Amino acid sequence: MKKTLSILLMAAIIMTVAVPLGAAKPSAMSLLQACKITVDKQVLFIKEDDKARTATIKLACDAKKVKYDDIKISEIGSQVTAAQDGRVITVTAKAGGADFVLLEHNEYIGVKVRFRVFSTFDKETVEQRVKPELSNKEKALIAEFDSYMVRLIKILE
Repeated sequence: MKKTLSILLMAAIIMTVAVPLGAAKPSAMSLLQACKITVDKQVLFIKEDDKARTATIKLACDAKKVKYDDIKISEIGSQVTAAQDGRVITVTAKAGGADFVLLEHNEYIGVKVRFRVFSTFDKETVEQRVKPELSNKEKALIAEFDSYMVRLIKILE
């Protein structure tokens, strides 16, 4: 009887651990988990030279997970335009203000990259670099996953 109960309890624990891991979908993961995204600058200037007017977003993705052609880009506002050539996205200033370029993929949660646009260089701010920003939903999903993994490791120990 004790042996049967032990086997059932062990089976329940294994099912509790195995089913959630197998049920995890890639769509709950951020594009940042499949690609490294670098941005050369976040502050652009409309009335300056091409170097000050443009920024470059570079993608370095795991080829087994993401194809560069499957990443779609879009501008959220009207302050910048973005054009993609493979793993390089060129962002050009159009109007003053703040704007985002959204990088999306069907299998992953998208990433927003923020840009600030000024008319001339004398309005430049100290902060020149940008990291891709995660939405609150993405941050919550990552925190939930991290918490789940900590609990799972404790159970397995």
